[in-house]
Amino acid sequence: MRKLIPILLIMLFITACKPDLLLPDLSGKTEAEAVETIEALGLVPDVEYETDITVAHGSFIRYEVGYVPGKKVELGEPITLYIANNGVVLPDLANKTEHEVITALDGLDITYEIMYETKFTNDDYEFSRYLDLNAGDVLPFNQELTVYITWNGSLLPDLSTMLKAEIIDALEYDFIQNYVFEYILNDEFEEDLFA
Repeated sequence: MRKLIPILLIMLFITACKPDLLLPDLSGKTEAEAVETIEALGLVPDVEYETDITVAHGSFIRYEVGYVPGKKVELGEPITLYIANNGVVLPDLANKTEHEVITALDGLDITYEIMYETKFTNDDYEFSRYLDLNAGDVLPFNQELTVYITWNGSLLPDLSTMLKAEIIDALEYDFIQNYVFEYILNDEFEEDLFA
């Protein structure tokens, strides 16, 4: 019994001398900075994501319920950090072909529309630009993205032997949009056949 009392006193003294480990204020920190700060304290960070448009995308929002800055915690304790995920970061699509652009955007699980524009500094069927956004910007959830692909013109397709519906398909395939049909009277041709 006499030996037990000094051991208890030593354990009590060690416990009492151990400095308090307090949760820091992580406001304004990015995910990487928040995780690094928590790990440096000897705690185990667990990252969760949620939408919070009052905080910059990728930044610390809050600790898990019951944890606040200044709360005393134990060394090695797991701490859940909530990080703002307010949308999708737009990739850099410069010099990508239309097919590569579509593949990249399909992988982001977003709604998008492809438009075509003239831009002589780019090749045909090459990414031109985003509408109102740039690479690295955050596209908010549930917002449609408009992407422009370069189209500088085309040679007229061979329309001989085509009927009107086929002509429309051929012109649209080559992105030719400004055309009108003019009819001529000639019994040598089938109706709606290219003359």
